Amino acid sequence: MKDNHLEDQIVPRTTIRMTKEQFQKVNFLAKEMKKTVPKVFLDLLDRRTPQVTLLNSDNAGKIKTELNRIGNNINQIARKVNSGEAVLGSSFEEFKEQLNVLYNYMVRTSGLR
Repeated sequence: MKDNHLEDQIVPRTTIRMTKEQFQKVNFLAKEMKKTVPKVFLDLLDRRTPQVTLLNSDNAGKIKTELNRIGNNINQIARKVNSGEAVLGSSFEEFKEQLNVLYNYMVRTSGLR
């Protein structure tokens, strides 16, 4: 007589083909979630949204530094505007570029896009 409990635990294996970028994303998710890659997929099948920590001790310092730089630029622009001094377009372009750097860093370190 077969042990039905054992049969319930044994399931067919499957292989998933993906791009290198997709492979990196799923491995990042698994690492951040402290789960195996198959468990990430099973959670998605069970409609459980993967929870990823976007801000951690590794990237918090870098993000804080960038935000401080951006804040300083905003303050300098505000001081010039409030004093009636002309604000050059390059000030805004520099500010925009810093925001872009921060955004790209956050996207890159989150592994999501």
